[in-house]
Amino acid sequence: MVERVEIALPRLPEVFDGLSIAVISDLHAGFPWRGARALRSLVGLVNAERPHMVAVLGDVVHWHRAAPCYLPLLRELEAPRGVYACLGNHEHGHRWYSQYLEPLDAPTVEQWRTLYHQAGLRLLVNEAVVVEQNGARLWIGGVDDPYGRRDDLKATVGHLPREDCKILLAHSPDVADDALACQVDLILAGHTHGGQVRLPGLGPIHCSCRRPRERGAGLSAICDTYLYVSRGAGEGVPIRVNCPREVPLVTLRKATTGNNPGPR
Repeated sequence: MVERVEIALPRLPEVFDGLSIAVISDLHAGFPWRGARALRSLVGLVNAERPHMVAVLGDVVHWHRAAPCYLPLLRELEAPRGVYACLGNHEHGHRWYSQYLEPLDAPTVEQWRTLYHQAGLRLLVNEAVVVEQNGARLWIGGVDDPYGRRDDLKATVGHLPREDCKILLAHSPDVADDALACQVDLILAGHTHGGQVRLPGLGPIHCSCRRPRERGAGLSAICDTYLYVSRGAGEGVPIRVNCPREVPLVTLRKATTGNNPGPR
C-alpha cells in the first residue's frame, strides 16, 4: 500500500534534501468497511514509515456529519514537521451529482478549521505556511476544493517569492490547469481514486478529472511543476481492479544534473 516516490526539485533548499511526506487522501470514512479500525490501521502504517511530514488531501469522511467521529483518530499521526490538510468535495457535501449545489447543513470553513485543529492537523484553505531551517524556506500551500471551484491559487501562492520552493496540497488535480500552477514546484492531489477500475492498455474506465489518462494517478509534469496524484487510501464503493489503494511516501531531493529528468 505504501508507494515510495522520489521527486527532485531544482528550487528545493539543500537543507530539505531527503524530506519525506506521507500522503493520505480519500479515506471516505463512515462506511462499515471504512470505520475506526481501518483508520487506526492506516495511522499505524503511516507512523511506521516515520515521515517528516504528513499531507491529508481531503475526503477524510464520506459524509461531513461523520467528521467528529473520525477526524480525532488522525491525532495519533506522528510527523515532526507537521500534519497539513486541505478540504475535499465531501467535506463540503458535494457529490458527483451535486457539484455546484450548496448543502444547507455543511460545516463552514471556520467550523472545519476547529475540527481539524482539535485533531492536531493544520488546515490550509487558500493559504500557505512556511517551514524554515537554517535560514532556508519551504512553503506548504493548500487550496480549498477545486472540484467545487472553491480554490484560489492566487491567494495561496501568488504573493510568495518566486525563487522559493513551494509544495501545494489540493484535493483535485484539476488545479494544475490554473496558470499560476507553474509557480509551484510540486502539487500533491487525490480525488480520482486512480479510476478504481483500470483496464490493461486502456487505463481507467472513468476518472473524475479533466485529463484522466495524464492525471488519473501517479507522477506527471506541467511546465516546471510536478504533479503527483494518489490513487487514494479508501473509497466510497469498495471495488478496485488493477488500481490498489496507496499511501504515497514522497521523498524530496535537491535536483542536480544527474537526478533531474525535467518536465515530461
